[in-house]
Amino acid sequence: MHKIRQLLLFLDRGFSQRNIEKETGINRRTIAGYLRRFGASGFSFRKLLLFEDSELEVYLNADKPPREQTDPRRSELEALFPYMLSELRKAGVTRLLIRPFLEANRKLWPHVRSDRYVNHRKKACFLKARNGK
Repeated sequence: MHKIRQLLLFLDRGFSQRNIEKETGINRRTIAGYLRRFGASGFSFRKLLLFEDSELEVYLNADKPPREQTDPRRSELEALFPYMLSELRKAGVTRLLIRPFLEANRKLWPHVRSDRYVNHRKKACFLKARNGK
């Protein structure tokens, strides 16, 4: 929201889209999109600056339907975040130690590759054997 307020200030002061792009780093196409939204709101830049963030967001996203969660796995994954964070905060726990948990929940993490874990374990065992431990 800070960038949008910054954009509104520059527009209110009469800066061109190119100058705003140079000053803020916001792409000109993005600026043009916001200009369309600002125009559709029916308020001047100065009036928009007076709105609270929540009100401003309503006016800027009036034409967009609310985003729906399409993947049911996401809610299952988000439900596990507190557990995963609590485990990772424990002393001596790394992502490799919770890999079996990830493997057991393969449907939530289809991108987890077990071969990396297995290869890591093989390499560790080989190094131990080679060093005589």
